[in-house]
Amino acid sequence: MVHRIFAAGSLLLLFTAAWAAWWDYDREWKRYQGRYHSLLREKTKDEKVRQEIERARPEIKQIVLRSFARVDRCVTCHLAYDNPAFADEPEPLRTHPGILRHHPAEKFGCTVCHSGQGEATTYKGAAHQELEFWERPMWKDEYLQSACGKCHKEASVPGAPTLSAARVLYREEFACDVCHKIEGEGGSDGPDLTYVGSKPLHAFDFTYVKGERTRPRWFFEHFKDPQAVLPFSEMPNVDMSDEQAQAMTVLMLSLTSEKVPPEYLVRESTLRPELAAVGVEGHSLFEEKRCVLCHSLRGRGGTLGPDLTHVASRRNADWLFQHFKNPRQVVPGSRMPDFHLSDAEANELTRYVLSLQ
Repeated sequence: MVHRIFAAGSLLLLFTAAWAAWWDYDREWKRYQGRYHSLLREKTKDEKVRQEIERARPEIKQIVLRSFARVDRCVTCHLAYDNPAFADEPEPLRTHPGILRHHPAEKFGCTVCHSGQGEATTYKGAAHQELEFWERPMWKDEYLQSACGKCHKEASVPGAPTLSAARVLYREEFACDVCHKIEGEGGSDGPDLTYVGSKPLHAFDFTYVKGERTRPRWFFEHFKDPQAVLPFSEMPNVDMSDEQAQAMTVLMLSLTSEKVPPEYLVRESTLRPELAAVGVEGHSLFEEKRCVLCHSLRGRGGTLGPDLTHVASRRNADWLFQHFKNPRQVVPGSRMPDFHLSDAEANELTRYVLSLQ
């Protein structure tokens, strides 16, 4: 009997050891690294690089971000993130878009912008999809712009038109700050939104949510019809379009409790330097386009659009320039007509509007 137990135990131990060896050999990230080296061998003619490929061994790669006290191992699979030769390859071996020129990986890592679980080395573990007990899933598509709000505090965020538009919708189109507070500014009739993007998933009431149980879906449906999601909500239904609701969702997701080092923060930019060398008169354009039919200025004019008397205290030059060039791209659903202004005209109008104190 003892011999049988010993034999069975030995077989079980052998099987476990074999399974562990195979599991370690066939890891997901090792397959990606093997594929990367095979493709790199095909793409390069540099003999030195070929020799390096032959010497390469599977290994965990990581970016250490001491400023954020985190480690990102995403580059273990995404080996080609900085290699332009892989621009047409499928993920995870595709070159990262050009934003790395301004956000180098060694400074920003991966999860600062993409969120997810940076220490993981599997697709599921990295939270590419919603992951139970992990509160920061990886953001994709339009929702990725929410990460820009961690560092960018200016009204108009370069490369993030949806987030920029949402900030305008929040204050001007829907006047959300009348009831809600962000970082101490705003009303107190509604919930404080300062850290609403970090609200735990279990704290959301999904009873009446029709879509999937995710933060973006909850925010989206709530903006579309507040009472349909929270029957006793006092928030007015302002009849948002899908585009506006999505933009507002991006804004909510950007409001997190994540601590960002001061050196990463970006504040309002200064006046565009090229504005000083423009020859078109902004005041004449302002009258020619009959802006006062919709906008009031020092107590005179229309009320369909925002009062422009102190607009310089709310908007910077970049935002105004882009808005004059394409109003609906900056503010989705805007009723302001597109006047097809030249750059010179948009610059001059920007100069004039910023002079309104």
